[in-house]
Amino acid sequence: NAALIANDAVCEGQAANVTFTMTGTGPFNVTYTVDGNPTSLSNINSPHTFQITPTGETTLELLAVTDVGTGCSSPASGTATVFVTPRPDAGIPSGNAQFCDSDIATQNLFDLLEGEDPGGTWTDIQGNQIPNGLLDVGPLEPGLHVFRYTLPPVTPCPGDFEDVEVLIFENPVAD
Repeated sequence: NAALIANDAVCEGQAANVTFTMTGTGPFNVTYTVDGNPTSLSNINSPHTFQITPTGETTLELLAVTDVGTGCSSPASGTATVFVTPRPDAGIPSGNAQFCDSDIATQNLFDLLEGEDPGGTWTDIQGNQIPNGLLDVGPLEPGLHVFRYTLPPVTPCPGDFEDVEVLIFENPVAD
């Protein structure tokens, strides 16, 4: 008799635990498939846990088990599917924006990122929200300003964030 247990869901890039549990004397030889591709493990004890790192939804199916200690074998059945959740991606900065102190302009902060997933929020370094990522640069003092794009966690994955910079130059003064 044998059973197959695997994680239900993992975050993209994470490993999933797979456990075979057998009854008998042992050790055991186990034949199973991963997405229809046959594979086997030899001389394992019960329970036996190993890891796989799936790149997408992966189904394991238990086919047969042999008790090496007794020489008895039997067909086995059981399936487990591991679902892979894409990791939230806040993108990467694609540059910074520069303005003069007297400029009256709106900067779309999304223009400063590449490859970001939708659904996040923009905030300044103090945590104040920037609605729709549209920044009014007029009230900003001269200096470097950091703004953060944050995506919430998607179970079982953690959230993600990325920072972009807006530089405000002080206006020249003529004496």
